[in-house]
Amino acid sequence: MKKILFAFLTAGMFVFSSCADECKDVTCENGGTCNEGVCECPAGYVGDLCETKENEKFVGSWKYNESCDGAVVTDFPVSITEASSSPSKIAMSGFGGFQCSGANIIVEATVLGNDITLSSNQSFCSGGLTINSGTGSINASGNSISFSYSYTFNGSTGNCSGTYTKI
Repeated sequence: MKKILFAFLTAGMFVFSSCADECKDVTCENGGTCNEGVCECPAGYVGDLCETKENEKFVGSWKYNESCDGAVVTDFPVSITEASSSPSKIAMSGFGGFQCSGANIIVEATVLGNDITLSSNQSFCSGGLTINSGTGSINASGNSISFSYSYTFNGSTGNCSGTYTKI
């Protein structure tokens, strides 16, 4: 009888101890914390172990086709890089085909999942150009971004929409 009781107690302690620490073999990266065997990632990181920067899927070379109040821009090159300030931020060089003194403007945006939100009221060209707001979404395969934004150029406001295609 003592052997049976000992076997049940030993088995019970094994089951209890294996359930007690579900995070024992889970190592969350980039400051993530384990909760009941699942990593909870800090802002800007995704993945089972918080191993991926959220902005990575947007980084690369793109071509942009857009329509702005009747004007059409086609195949304009745009480069998207990680912004140094956060793993959930990107920098878009060549945005909208706008230039100041012959150089592409670079706008900053925040990514959350598949969505992009431009930082509001970014000013360029000594205040002559302001990118007021904008939003976009990347498709499931990661090779196309639909985007729309508003801007003010020398006092006139415009609206644009278009598509980025990864090259």
